Amino acid sequence: MVATKFTHSPFLDLPLEIREQIYGGLLMDPSCKSVQMLRTSQQIYAEAQPFLFKRPLAFASQFDFYDWVRRSSPPNLRHVQCIYIKLLDVIAYEGLDPAAIQAYQKNSPSPIVRSYEDDLVRFTAALKGVPNVRNLTLYKNHTVAESDPFRDFYRSCFALITKNFSTLRCLTFYVDQVPLEFLSSLRSLQSLRFTGFSLSSPMDTLKVLQKLSKLEEVNLFGPPPGISFQQRRGYTGPKTIHSVTADVIRGIHPLKSFTICEIRDPLSKVVEYFFESSLLAALGQTHGRSLRTLRISTDFLPSAESRDTLFYLLSTSILQHLELGWPGLDGKVVDALPPSLRSLQITVSGTLTPEDLVSRLVSRKSQLTNLTEVVIRTDWRESEAKELSSKIEMAIGKLKTVGTRATKGKWYPIILDDVNN
Repeated sequence: MVATKFTHSPFLDLPLEIREQIYGGLLMDPSCKSVQMLRTSQQIYAEAQPFLFKRPLAFASQFDFYDWVRRSSPPNLRHVQCIYIKLLDVIAYEGLDPAAIQAYQKNSPSPIVRSYEDDLVRFTAALKGVPNVRNLTLYKNHTVAESDPFRDFYRSCFALITKNFSTLRCLTFYVDQVPLEFLSSLRSLQSLRFTGFSLSSPMDTLKVLQKLSKLEEVNLFGPPPGISFQQRRGYTGPKTIHSVTADVIRGIHPLKSFTICEIRDPLSKVVEYFFESSLLAALGQTHGRSLRTLRISTDFLPSAESRDTLFYLLSTSILQHLELGWPGLDGKVVDALPPSLRSLQITVSGTLTPEDLVSRLVSRKSQLTNLTEVVIRTDWRESEAKELSSKIEMAIGKLKTVGTRATKGKWYPIILDDVNN
């Protein structure tokens, strides 16, 4: 990008600190269309360019990541803080013959092995090029059968994370065929987001997480697709383990934020992996006084026992931010809201109507004195009827009359939209 000459602007008379706040506000959003401002003057170009690298950067494959690092200058790469990388199998990317994978053997001198080795060398070099990353997301396509060498490749990728990003603060990975021992070296980790499944047993998972003294946030998005296939009799492939159980939650350091986003596998024998009473009871016992944010989203109606355990957890907590959404959510949840609550995002359904929600909230206004923000959400899978939309608007208006900021939103049970794309 070539900066054009421009006459002096009053903008440049502002203190640099103020200008940098403006650059950040305009350029840190990945969907930003304000990059043309870099053309206004050489000084603005020099001051604002680093913010293009500080914003979250997403790559459709590790190969795109390699090429981008190669084309970027080292000074700019040092500003990179947040990256998303989708891992692709090299045989699919390079158009290699999938039948050749059947003859794959570790350490054999075949072209297949060299392709994966070259991929790992490039991945290593690219990671070294962005040494200041603090927020990393790795995921892969769960809907495509993967080869053994690709599985070896991405397991090696996780080992590289500990060597290159020892000060990583936030890690998200939607890859379950990996052992969790690599996490032990990430002593600065504050936020961990994954499926809750891996190749590590609950006992080994607990030992690993207990070493992360700075961990404040755990987000579970599972179970992984295909878990029911691994439960079939006669399955001989690598078996993914349900790693995060009630005992794990009970044994780790107190958390400030916890998320469950559970999508039911209709073929699985297990209905509830995370939104179940023993795990929720453990959450309340160990984290009830430290937890400030709780998000729970499922695409099924949890059991009555699980719901009652959650309501008890809520009523005895000091939560400040709460997000809830599942089919059949009923008004009892409003009765369990803690007085400490400041913001609420909740899904209305046939059981919990907008009128019922508002009526219950208003009746508890004297108790919920800290509640200043409410988002009323509808299920993303259902077409919103005009009647429901009108009722939500009326509910929002009534909440505003009692001094509560209220808006309308959509409930999405999957937060990272492209995980399975």
